Amino acid sequence: MKRIGLFLLLLVFVVFVSGCVDSPLKMDIISSKDVYERGELVEGEYYVEYRGEPFEAIIFYGYSREGFDELVYHSSYKTITEGNTTKSDDRIFIPYQFESFKRNENGYSANTGYFIDEGEYSYHFLIYNCDDIADFLESVNTTCKESQKIINKLLVDGKDDIMPMKSISKTITVSGGEVVSECKDSEDCVESCENCEDGTLICSQGKEICIECITDTNCKDGYNCNENLCEPEE
Repeated sequence: MKRIGLFLLLLVFVVFVSGCVDSPLKMDIISSKDVYERGELVEGEYYVEYRGEPFEAIIFYGYSREGFDELVYHSSYKTITEGNTTKSDDRIFIPYQFESFKRNENGYSANTGYFIDEGEYSYHFLIYNCDDIADFLESVNTTCKESQKIINKLLVDGKDDIMPMKSISKTITVSGGEVVSECKDSEDCVESCENCEDGTLICSQGKEICIECITDTNCKDGYNCNENLCEPEE
């Protein structure tokens, strides 16, 4: 738990400081509920609002579950300009959306649509200014892409050498409900499939159910994958 513990201490400190300073950057993690049942549809969004001069940013999305040490993350870099993530005009686009995820002894899967297991699931959302990272490194030639790699390593290692412009975290509780697990891997799926490449269903490890396909390569020639079904090419 050491890496996640240090990471959360960093978030608490940054959130405290951010609350004491009037920042042109506002962030939130919005979910339709704070408590979900297993199998219940999850909806929400990452919200960003900014007023000021455009800047090159690194956006970091972290995912963790109580009882599991590893921090799973995605990150991206982009130019942030004035606007917010919900307006049609001056919209700030961020590539990753708020979604449920699976984290258990079988690994991690994103975009499951609903939670598989009971427990506490935490989301971590941070934004860095690439210029701040270049200043910390005392290198004006450091690109935003290079800065992204540096931030990824520091955060996964639980280090707080570079402070983000702003950060926020949110914990979702999953309790009750029921999800029937059909498979852990494709070897568990034995039902035949006439239009599938291998002749049997495959396992969607994120949802732990047997399906026909994930991509077109799972379907035999002349068929394409459409919403996990192998359908004839048009």
